[in-house]
Amino acid sequence: MASVRKRIWDSKGVRKEAWVVSYTDQLGKRRLKTFERKKEADAYRNKVAIEIQRGEHVPDSQTVTLSRALDLWLENCEARVLARDRMRPRTVRNFRSWTENHIRPRIGHLMLTKLNYQVIQAFVDDLAYDREKRRSHATITNVLSCLRLTLKFAYRRGLVGPNALVDRDIRVPGEKGRREDIPTKAEIRAFLASAGENSMGGVARWLKPLLYVSVFAGLRQGELRALTWGCVDFDGRVLSVVAGMDNLGHVDEPKSRAGRRDVPMGPELVTELKRWKLAQPRNARDLVFVGRNGAPLSPAQIRQSFLRLQHRVANGGKGRTAIIKDGYAFHTLRHVCASLLIESGLPPKRIQTIMGHASINMTYDIYGHLFEDQGQIDAALTKIASDLVA
Repeated sequence: MASVRKRIWDSKGVRKEAWVVSYTDQLGKRRLKTFERKKEADAYRNKVAIEIQRGEHVPDSQTVTLSRALDLWLENCEARVLARDRMRPRTVRNFRSWTENHIRPRIGHLMLTKLNYQVIQAFVDDLAYDREKRRSHATITNVLSCLRLTLKFAYRRGLVGPNALVDRDIRVPGEKGRREDIPTKAEIRAFLASAGENSMGGVARWLKPLLYVSVFAGLRQGELRALTWGCVDFDGRVLSVVAGMDNLGHVDEPKSRAGRRDVPMGPELVTELKRWKLAQPRNARDLVFVGRNGAPLSPAQIRQSFLRLQHRVANGGKGRTAIIKDGYAFHTLRHVCASLLIESGLPPKRIQTIMGHASINMTYDIYGHLFEDQGQIDAALTKIASDLVA
């Protein structure tokens, strides 16, 4: 049982006092910790008592710095990549970037046992209000996720007690990113029609079938780049998504377990892919979409070609086609697909499967606003009222 006692002593004729927390940990070892104020000692005693009862207490002498914990966690992430254990190289690269640029320089020197709610909130505020380089809401959210995963890993390894981020709500300053605007149906029709025109200007031949798969099947860009003809079943009218490609051209498992899925194809998509298969140059990897030299498409190639197409449409197909500014990102076509599926009345659970979301909650979080049909809402409210009001 933990207890607090006052200690008084003389140091060169000066009277000093402190408060000592005395306790026996879950391993039966006697431990002491000293504080300047009784309030701090009482709080520590209460915290230790709970941790010992749960078998979770880690004394300062047995923990490590946050910097060391980050190293151990990142090593574990690399091992998971090699073992194909739901971790991708691109994800680890992002983790390292957030770690080296934001976490380690500011609080990496702290011991894990010192990372309480107040310290972490101050760290987050410093990132948000740094006059020289203010971080966005999205960046801070990603940094906080890194920190949370590191503490979770350290807890499992017995390097720290309960995660300081589990039960406390850390406030992330700044505004959340706004929803992306998506092309209208009229714009999509114009994109599909113009992409098939034979004219100069940097709009690649592969862009039209790529648009068709994006709009009518909703594949992610990495899934499009890794798609092979062996995964296209024309007879069964199904696209099998079994892999994704990162920005460096590495092919790996889909983004999540739900990412491995079969996506139905409509007649228009089947016809367009059949046409493309006859016209496409062969490549050793049997990829559906490749550049002129048979190499996999890069994100930059897709982005530039799509922006040139938007310039062509906006300019009526006249003049030199250029890369416009402030155009739609290619990823918005995936949102177009989801919105069209929702508008068609397809059940949300089926939409979740087609989009490759891990849970129905994710589908609602991203596209919930599109499910809000005012006509359906009015009809439901009218029915409820008619049942209750005479």
